Amino acid sequence: MIRILKGQTFVEAKRICINDPNLEVVLNSRANLRTEGRRSTFTLLEGSAEQRRPERRALSPRTQLTVRDGAAEPVRRLSPGEVEKVTGWMTRYASRGPTRGGGIAPPEPTGWCCIDGRLSRSTPARCKEARGRLYPNEEEARKSCVVVK
Repeated sequence: MIRILKGQTFVEAKRICINDPNLEVVLNSRANLRTEGRRSTFTLLEGSAEQRRPERRALSPRTQLTVRDGAAEPVRRLSPGEVEKVTGWMTRYASRGPTRGGGIAPPEPTGWCCIDGRLSRSTPARCKEARGRLYPNEEEARKSCVVVK
């Protein structure tokens, strides 16, 4: 379990519970959580997640949930640009190579991975591992991604 009292964190994990004073989510991939007093913003970047508090619901990739004063606002679907803004804070803390303290590595650049006609945001390594084809932008991916028979 990861408990955040205040601040912002990026988490990449499977089957891990993340909570703060306002919400609780079980994560199965990559997410960002920002907690500011009585307001929390959870952004699911990839994979899936299940919100458990203040109410139960499944969350989809590229969605953002805000909980304010104990009440969940409607879940928002984010554009690729909005997703990049959410994780942009991490570049301030990224190391520029191996360091003794470790540092936080920025997320690998993402693109759109086509697997059997289905598109999803992905890193080049994950797309290759899944035997998909990676496209640098959504427009190109939608034009070229087809079902392989």
